[in-house]
Amino acid sequence: VNDSDLNGFSSTTETYDVELPYGTTAIPEVTAVATDTKAGVEITPATALPGTTEIHVTAEDGITLKTYKLNFSVGLLQQVNYKVYINGNEVQSDVGFYEYNNIIYGPLRCVADAIGLEVGWDAASKQIIFVSNGDTLIITIDSLKYSFNGVEYDLPGPVTISDGRTLIPIKTVVDAFGGTFRVDKGVQALTVNEVDSGDATVTGVVGTSGATITVRVSGTLIGTGTSQQN
Repeated sequence: VNDSDLNGFSSTTETYDVELPYGTTAIPEVTAVATDTKAGVEITPATALPGTTEIHVTAEDGITLKTYKLNFSVGLLQQVNYKVYINGNEVQSDVGFYEYNNIIYGPLRCVADAIGLEVGWDAASKQIIFVSNGDTLIITIDSLKYSFNGVEYDLPGPVTISDGRTLIPIKTVVDAFGGTFRVDKGVQALTVNEVDSGDATVTGVVGTSGATITVRVSGTLIGTGTSQQN
């Protein structure tokens, strides 16, 4: 699969579930060679992702047929209740943060504001351009490469758009501009129930009792408290 051996392949196992990295759009290239040089091999590639590629192996007798199936899926971002800090300050996100394969994603705007970056968009090239103090970082949508001051590097995961918000791998951008990035996975964020303009009381849910809760409105500290079991 894409020039790499299929993990755990056995001639007696005919079906395999293969999860591709988050953001994968290209259908994997599958090649196969029969151990019997007189056997025939025909490959029917998947037409979309998720999808299935079939490998048909015909024995030397021209009659016996065995079909191997590779069921491809694409990894998904998972929303997480982590606290994220940039340059020592907690970052507020109205859509939360996401994770895939230990890569933390967050909304472009809140990350840029936390570092003090100017952000531009080139619609023709589908490029996001970050600028600060003469330094320029460019990320292209649907690419696993980015450039910083003209030098190209590997991006740990693709930029994506979810619910109209552009999500970026936070650490890549922060590190490029010399900032510090920290994630506190042990602290669960409070999920606030839907608020009506006439509500006098705001309620919410946190995953554990005894947790310290800090309440802010538009960045202004309102108060702190301790969660209790309901």
